[in-house]
Amino acid sequence: MFVDYANANPIAPLHLPEIIINRNGTVTPETGYIQRTGKIYTLTANITQEYSVQIERSNIVFDGAGHTIDVAVPGAFSIDGYPAMYSDVGITLAGVNNVIVKNVSVSSNNIYTIYLHGGSSCQIIGVTTNQLVRISGSFNIITESNVGIAIFDGSSNLITLSNISDLMVGGPSNRFFKNNFYLTDYPGLSAENFWDNASVGNYWSNYTIKYPNASEIGNTGIGDTPYVIEREWYTTIKYPDVKNVDNYPLMCPYDIENDAIVFPIPEPTPTPEPEPFPTTLVVAAAVTAAVFGIGLLINFKKHKGRCS
Repeated sequence: MFVDYANANPIAPLHLPEIIINRNGTVTPETGYIQRTGKIYTLTANITQEYSVQIERSNIVFDGAGHTIDVAVPGAFSIDGYPAMYSDVGITLAGVNNVIVKNVSVSSNNIYTIYLHGGSSCQIIGVTTNQLVRISGSFNIITESNVGIAIFDGSSNLITLSNISDLMVGGPSNRFFKNNFYLTDYPGLSAENFWDNASVGNYWSNYTIKYPNASEIGNTGIGDTPYVIEREWYTTIKYPDVKNVDNYPLMCPYDIENDAIVFPIPEPTPTPEPEPFPTTLVVAAAVTAAVFGIGLLINFKKHKGRCS
């Protein structure tokens, strides 16, 4: 499950040049794409199929400022007659600590778009990727992002307040809560991790399908049936004793923007249809009353003439 696809791929990889934030703080090459202010490095424009970015300096902020790094060069190529394709990772954090990467969208042909390689205490904030964020390290945080997650090793990583489309976890004791999982396949989990914070778990898009009889606990937005995470066949066979359970699964997607549980909207009680207005009966009654009234009038006149 956790084969390094870059090394296993029989297609020869092609690579774009790199913009490197060096250990001494300099940036090479000096392209104008990155503006440095002290320990803050800000992307000034979209980088489209021109460079990937490698960060080698710890204790900095890389601010994408809402821009895009796109290393997904389309098309098929060849090297010495062999098929080749571009397979860069958009952003690589190479053995660094305490680095913040934020506000950037990253696209890649590789299955990894961002790679935290051997570092710790880094943060990925407000990031959108078309593939996986790969983590090899501990005490890292991913939050407020739209990503796939692949934790190859390391523990005590926190993933929260994110929309997650793909999932592989090989390290233990990582924590996931207040996320929305929209998985299209079974995740590859080969270690036990935490899927709630002891009061709030995650939203799983198939929760009510898997547990059709689940109900909300009070007015909490939390389902009364724990969500047992079914795993991809390979990790299930190789690691049969691994258990991963969300004890506080959410009934509705988590409101990430407002950091709040969304409560299920109860189905409204059907309003009974009003009885059809008895038009025929009313008309008949009106006609009867009219005839009766005329009869009384005639009878009254007859009696009046007789008394007078």
